[in-house]
Amino acid sequence: MQLNVSNHVNSEAERVWRDIFNRFGTNYSHDPVLIDLINAENNYYICMHNSGSEYLLAVFKKRTDNIVESIFTIYPFLSTGALTAESITNLLTVISDKLNVETLYFPLLYHNSSLLNILNEIPNSEIWPRLPNPMILCHNNDVSLVETARIRSGSRVLRQIRKLEHCSITARFADTEEISYIIKAIEAKSWKHQAKMDMFSRQQFEYYKTLLQSLFCNIRVLISDDRPIAYRLDYLLKNNLYLLKWSFDEEYAKFSPGLYMLTKDLENSYILKNLMTIDLVGSPDLLKATIETDRIDRFDFAWPKCETTLRLKSERLHHDRTLHENYSLKKSIRRAYEQ
Repeated sequence: MQLNVSNHVNSEAERVWRDIFNRFGTNYSHDPVLIDLINAENNYYICMHNSGSEYLLAVFKKRTDNIVESIFTIYPFLSTGALTAESITNLLTVISDKLNVETLYFPLLYHNSSLLNILNEIPNSEIWPRLPNPMILCHNNDVSLVETARIRSGSRVLRQIRKLEHCSITARFADTEEISYIIKAIEAKSWKHQAKMDMFSRQQFEYYKTLLQSLFCNIRVLISDDRPIAYRLDYLLKNNLYLLKWSFDEEYAKFSPGLYMLTKDLENSYILKNLMTIDLVGSPDLLKATIETDRIDRFDFAWPKCETTLRLKSERLHHDRTLHENYSLKKSIRRAYEQ
């Protein structure tokens, strides 16, 4: 198999990546704007198979000394040809040898029957379920997020929206030059910062900062007296809207800014019936439950089956059990991380 593995995306690989994304890219994690991040750091690996007429692309980030993790979530490869169990097995074998790691990890893939059937045929692999991903189905529907939230959570939803709007808190799309300041200011004052779950504690800032350079990515911000108090990070591709991140300044929690940004402000930002889906990106929680209309199953795939892979599987399943138990007890997502 002719496979090039490198921690730098050269001009040929960039051309191929951009071409495949424009033709077959399905989500934010496939966006070639991430090439800038890969080339700026030394812990990413781009793996490109060229058969002469077809290309297959995978990109990994070093998770530990023994594990590399695919940055392509939802769907694990960019390819111009049909995937087979044999071609993927060959690819994984070569990548594992070249990177000298014990486990190749593909997290948070969306249920896709044809893909799952192929991965199930790959010998010596591990597949396990993850918590489902909440979504809103919009196409040709007169979706009212405010009304959906009111029906499920009561008139308090309308009172909170009115309270926020009566306090001269305004919403707008952020300008490029202020994005870093907005995220840093809000994350530092969010509950996530105290729980070490903010972008910076989780070393995610450079990823999202790079993604925000994409034409498909925007950040929506709430402003109070020239002070940013909440943001929502959006990615719109092929009429599918991904809500990647949202956070708020804890001092303004009494206004329920998260609820506002996922209901009234979403309605103000987009013509919802022109969208196919709104993907709420992540595990179920109480806030998402007020507006979701569907869920898609997710799973993890790892290869080969070994002690490192099984330990990783156990760790991720334990994480999901904690979140599920927290949600079942009707506790907010923050409670799971503040324990």
